[in-house]
Amino acid sequence: MMSVITRMNLSAIDLNLFVVLAVVFDEGSATRAAARLHVTQSAVSNALARLRAALNDPLFVRGPRGLLPTPRAAALAPKLREALGLLREVVDAPGADAPTRLRRQFVVACTDVVQAAVLPRLLAIVNQRAPGVRIRAVPVVQSLRDELASGGVDLLIGAPPSLPRGCRGEVLWKDDLVCLASSKHATIRTRVTLAQFATTPHIDVAVHGQPQRRIDRALAAHKRKRTIVLSVPHFSVVPECVAESNAIAVLPRRFAIEAARRYPLVVLECPIALDAVTIKQIWHDRSQNDPALAALRLLVREATSDAHA
Repeated sequence: MMSVITRMNLSAIDLNLFVVLAVVFDEGSATRAAARLHVTQSAVSNALARLRAALNDPLFVRGPRGLLPTPRAAALAPKLREALGLLREVVDAPGADAPTRLRRQFVVACTDVVQAAVLPRLLAIVNQRAPGVRIRAVPVVQSLRDELASGGVDLLIGAPPSLPRGCRGEVLWKDDLVCLASSKHATIRTRVTLAQFATTPHIDVAVHGQPQRRIDRALAAHKRKRTIVLSVPHFSVVPECVAESNAIAVLPRRFAIEAARRYPLVVLECPIALDAVTIKQIWHDRSQNDPALAALRLLVREATSDAHA
């Protein structure tokens, strides 16, 4: 952006237009940008028209999912965010991004088991320290990387197999995996052997429609396979299904222990080595310098500070 500005009379352009441009970059929509800026859509459209004239570039074209930046606009975006970030550091008063000042709704993607582990404590902290914050929890979907990139989702709290491209992550807690079986199981009592683990039917949680490959890989190392009799997209239904069948399930320990308090179940150590589940909060590079999202991540960190206790 700086090379563009040095070639024009700085006093001839309203620098507030660049604030509008940055938000349109983030939202990919004039409508959403207007809502975030608390102005009308026509005001955003007018600002873009003025910038198009000043920069002699259309800046955006319409795509199937919203506004797409032109090559020149795409090249401008990182410099613009950097420049605005420096300006915020200059003009923001100390503590300006404190949670108590936030007035925003955040969209947080997480599985039902993470919702149960995080949201009650997070809501209590938000009510006390950031009463202007609203949180909308949504399920984890296969297109999550695109949702993070477009701003449809602000934050993911979960354990994806790999960090989505263009995203950053921070470890919140780790939880090892255990085996859950009915306390009335026909053959499994106080322990489960490798043979029982491989031959007993499994109930599997397939968050993205795929089975937990780590279990299959660990069994393959012992030249064994398992049979999945039920695959579900959510954790919450698994305990009751296990309690009413001769099937077993592999679940995070904290969730399994809580389930065993509510249903006639036993929690057993897995007879195969399985890596612990690493729960992270994940956000896109585009929101790295967003002080509001940084404040939300701080609240999430506080809400999960005892998750590994």
